[in-house]
Amino acid sequence: TLTDLKDALDSFMAGKSPHTIRKTKDSLKNLVTLSGERLLEHVDKAFIMDFRAARLKGGVAVATVNKDIRQVRSALSYATDAGWLRFNPLLRWKNARMTEPDKQVRVVEPDEFAKLIDKEKCPNPTFRVLLAVAFHQGLRRTELANLRWAAVDLDKGVLHVLNNPEAGEFTKSRKNRTLPMHPTVKLELAALRADVPTLVQDGRAYAKYPHVF
Repeated sequence: TLTDLKDALDSFMAGKSPHTIRKTKDSLKNLVTLSGERLLEHVDKAFIMDFRAARLKGGVAVATVNKDIRQVRSALSYATDAGWLRFNPLLRWKNARMTEPDKQVRVVEPDEFAKLIDKEKCPNPTFRVLLAVAFHQGLRRTELANLRWAAVDLDKGVLHVLNNPEAGEFTKSRKNRTLPMHPTVKLELAALRADVPTLVQDGRAYAKYPHVF
């Protein structure tokens, strides 16, 4: 059943981020709540269309409904891989997702950013550095939170954004990447590193706390 699949996702999606697993479970739960419990072999396009209509009737945004559909389709693919289904009925269904209204991209301009990190408006120096790294390097929120000093190479001027499943730390693409540091970021991180408590081991200095932020 759909509920059996929801309960099995922790093992089926091992290696995925807890957030992704939780959101996929939520979509299956929404499907059962609005459209009823059903054996996986009886999940078809008509069933999903009814679910989609019920979500929209409840005032849910089109983008949110599309995420539900995408996550249900993903869950059904895991069920197929596990041998619970012969095929995923949503796999090549082009019209499963609805057209979303165009969104205007909001870009923070350099002069706006300068005001954002003004010392009077943003008195916390560490948070100012975090904002600078986010603005100039394009790191995502979880990547910022997971950034460690060991991945900051001030000598070469690069940041290593690391996918570390063992620690529950994931990048967006689930791949490592290396970014050249923006000059401002290099200066800010160097100044921040100089103030970080340091431990010395085997003649080498290490940051006492591994995470930058």
